[in-house]
Formats: sequence, C-alpha cells, structure tokens
Amino acid sequence: MKKTVRVSLGGSVFTVEEDAYNYLLEYQKALQNQYRRQSGGREIIHDIEVRMAELFNYKLDKVKQVITYLDVFEVIEVLGKPESFDEAKVNFSQVGADEFDVISRPYTSYSRNSRSEKRWNKRSKSIFRDVDNRVLGGVCAGLGAYFGFNPVVFRILFVLLFFLGGGSIIIYGVLWVALPPAYSVTQKMEMRGESININNIENKVREELEKLKDKFKNF
Repeated sequence: MKKTVRVSLGGSVFTVEEDAYNYLLEYQKALQNQYRRQSGGREIIHDIEVRMAELFNYKLDKVKQVITYLDVFEVIEVLGKPESFDEAKVNFSQVGADEFDVISRPYTSYSRNSRSEKRWNKRSKSIFRDVDNRVLGGVCAGLGAYFGFNPVVFRILFVLLFFLGGGSIIIYGVLWVALPPAYSVTQKMEMRGESININNIENKVREELEKLKDKFKNF
C-alpha cells in the first residue's frame, strides 16, 4: 500500500501516489527555476500545468483514480524537460515486469485508458471558436484553423447559404453555442493541431505577449 497526496494542478485536483508527487514536485521546481524570472514566465508555467492536468485526466477512468509514478514519468516524456530538471531515478524494485518494460523501451504511447489513447502521444486537434481572429463569434475562423483553410472560405459559404435559404443563421448559431472559445494557449495550439510541449508553449506565450504589446502600442 502506498501513501497518496491530493494535488491541485491546472485547475484540477488529483490523487497522486507519494513517490509520484515527489517526482512531480521536482519537475515543477525545475519549471520555476527556468521560467520564474523570465518575461511571461508565470503564464508559461500555468499553461504547462494546464497541459499536464489534461494529460493526467486522460490517464484516469472509473477504475483508475490515482496518478502513479509511471503516469508522471510518461507525462514528462510527452511535455519535455526543462534544462534544470535533474531527473530522478526510477526505483525498479517497486515496479512490475510490464512497467519495467514500459520505462526501458523508447517512448511511444503508454496510456492504459482506451478513451484517451488516440490523443495521448500525437498532435491532438479539436474545433474551437477562434476568438482572436473573429468577425462575429469566431466560428468561421475556428473552422478555418481546424481544417487548414482561409476563414474567408467559410464566411463566403455561410453568406451563400443565407441567400439560398437562410439556414446558415441557424447553423452558425448552433456552432457558436456548441464550440468552446479558444482562450488558453494550449487550446489555441490544439485548435491548429500543434504539438503541445514546453518549448512550443513557451514560444506561443511569448508570441501572445508580443501581440499584446503591439496592441497597447497601437492604442
């Protein structure tokens, strides 16, 4: 029997085994050391933690409710490690043969949760409303980002449907309600199918900050 710890991460609360918690704590300290003194560092750390929480949620289901050391290990492998992260050694005496094989082979996809397996170790892509490039609700911009087309294509399509029968208003309204807005950095990256790791999150946050600075200058 292992001790467990309740952890709040990225807006979610998880039950984590004690050794997994210690390993996670080392990783978070490394993130703090690398980014806390940098411009936008707080936002970078927050978005990394949001992505970690998302990946942890993929590991859980009705049967499995506790995050293990191996879960933390796998998530860190997906996100990548800060330069200051001194990786802890896995205590192989406390894991089974199957788990030992998981750690020793090159990382591919270790998720035991079939619900999340398709999204675990590849670029996930979801439809959001692109509120940064919206004309009205961001539906067309979101569809354009997801399908890789210029949003103008979808705007023209909705206009044509409107003149052909007016159904586009209902369709647009339904999509506006159904599609969540992409506010966070990870949501914007997922909307475009970009790989979500600490380097890409860092670059995206800095890009967002530069855009914000430009808006203030123009104002």
